[in-house]
Amino acid sequence: MSLYHINEGTFDLPDEWSDRSMNIFTPDESENPEWNIVISRDKLKEGENLADYISEQLEEMPKALPRFQLLSEEEVQVNDFTGNKIISTWMGEGGTIRQKQYVFVKNGKSLVFTFTVLERLHLKYENILDEFIETYNLRF
Repeated sequence: MSLYHINEGTFDLPDEWSDRSMNIFTPDESENPEWNIVISRDKLKEGENLADYISEQLEEMPKALPRFQLLSEEEVQVNDFTGNKIISTWMGEGGTIRQKQYVFVKNGKSLVFTFTVLERLHLKYENILDEFIETYNLRF
């Protein structure tokens, strides 16, 4: 068992359980916010590293996201963690969607920060995730 922390409290989490929780942040309470940030967690496959995980995700994205296009991928440093920043677009119900992701891997787990916005609004909100990441203290 290990002590698990969430904002609302703590609890004992059996060691064999896997944390695949998500946090979703929006700028307001509306049904259709202009953007959102999703923080997701995943367990890596045995022996998988950051490069393997990114490669697998980039292979799966075009299968799940219509007209997926990878715009850029680069290594980034946040605090003492090395990760990757991925920028892509795909076709959603309301038009072209732009996503910016920061992906980090440690101890067989991934932590992914995804910023999603309509392409036509991306310049207006382009720096939101970057500014958010600058204030984030990774501790996984």
